[in-house]
Amino acid sequence: MHTGHLLLLGSLCIPTLLDAQFLEWGTEMDASPTGVGYYRPRIALNADLDPIVIWGDAPNGTAHATVWNGTSFNVPQLLHPAGVQVAAADWQGPELDALGNEAWVVFKALPEMDMPMYAVRSLDGGTTWSDTLRIGAATGPFDRFPT
Repeated sequence: MHTGHLLLLGSLCIPTLLDAQFLEWGTEMDASPTGVGYYRPRIALNADLDPIVIWGDAPNGTAHATVWNGTSFNVPQLLHPAGVQVAAADWQGPELDALGNEAWVVFKALPEMDMPMYAVRSLDGGTTWSDTLRIGAATGPFDRFPT
């Protein structure tokens, strides 16, 4: 390769390097206090661009949600009724989606082959959640991943 080719190649890389963007991370904020799990967290933004965070707790079969209130995360809320255990692991668990202030969480109950899928909905950006709605068949492998 000639020196001229190297100079041309080098000059083509300089604008790319000058336009590079760098991520700047802020202070971390704990959304999950000790004792309420940490499996497979999911995040979405509400209409105010505040994060809604959900996660599962595999050993206890629970699912929780919290939302940023402007200064910290609210106390986590349980997303399912007493007596229902949620399937949660590092590879599967509750899922979250939001548009504006409407947010939905879907999850599979345990034992997976015998229990249905459920959903809960928030209409206020993740602050409160509806009663649990059954959305799937009670048995079978076809509803293992409710998303």
